[in-house]
Amino acid sequence: MNNVIFFIKKNFLTLFLVVVVLYLLFGRGIRNPIPIYNDYNSRDTSMEKSLAVSSYGMGGSSPVGAPSYIGESVNTNIPTSDRKVIEEMSFSLKVQNVSNAQNLINKKAESLGGFMVHSNLSKPSENTSGTLTVRVPKDKIDIFNSFLREQALKVVAEDLFGTDVTDAYSDIGIRLNILTKNKERLTEIMDRASTVEDILKVQNQIFNLQDQIDSLMGQKKYLEEVSSSVKITIYLATDEYSLPYVPDTSFRPSVVFKEAVRALILNIRDIASFIIWGGVYSVIWVPALVILYLLKKKFWNKNRKV
Repeated sequence: MNNVIFFIKKNFLTLFLVVVVLYLLFGRGIRNPIPIYNDYNSRDTSMEKSLAVSSYGMGGSSPVGAPSYIGESVNTNIPTSDRKVIEEMSFSLKVQNVSNAQNLINKKAESLGGFMVHSNLSKPSENTSGTLTVRVPKDKIDIFNSFLREQALKVVAEDLFGTDVTDAYSDIGIRLNILTKNKERLTEIMDRASTVEDILKVQNQIFNLQDQIDSLMGQKKYLEEVSSSVKITIYLATDEYSLPYVPDTSFRPSVVFKEAVRALILNIRDIASFIIWGGVYSVIWVPALVILYLLKKKFWNKNRKV
């Protein structure tokens, strides 16, 4: 016991630094304040496996009957003007003032008949960044994109991708026609039914068909809505290194330097927080150390007398 106490006294500073380092590594972690997206353009744009409804949400909950799977259309005989294509765009813009840019972009989208889907604004000590997602009618997309470029000090990245859902839309129409005709036939049969039992059986089948028709109508309406507008996600920041982008080179000293400086500042704050927490909890650990010291002194004196 005495050896342990002597060791702690002799190496107090070293042990304190070790505790601080362990706190940074495992308590809070060394944070990277600059989100650099090296795989910005590596996203799966084909969406052939699946297309979640929420990914193309209209700003609210998913519509009833919206399709949970939409395959990429392969039919090349359909004219381009008749195709249903779900399009998404993304911009990474360096701007002078993120908050003002968000307000201006949102107002512009509304003036063109669009609306906001999502908005986010963060204000770290070093720079301000934000994200804005809007939907704009397809026939106004060129006007809106030109406006975005005018608001930016620099367009860091721009991306466009989409999914052709023409085949899925056509299939829904065919299924609706079949189900509607079957419902009409069952209605005629029910009109000729002579017993209550027969009427109830046919009526149940009609209700089942109507449920399927309503579901398909919801899917059809959903595809019409999302294919008539473009979902645009705009990343905004006063520092371009805080934006999603593809680095020109794999190693950029200026980016590494900024990351190191900001990480150092954040870790210094963590150390200060650790010291403050230690001071607050001193009402617990200081009395504990005093009691430990008194007990140790008491036993030490007893051993000396013996």
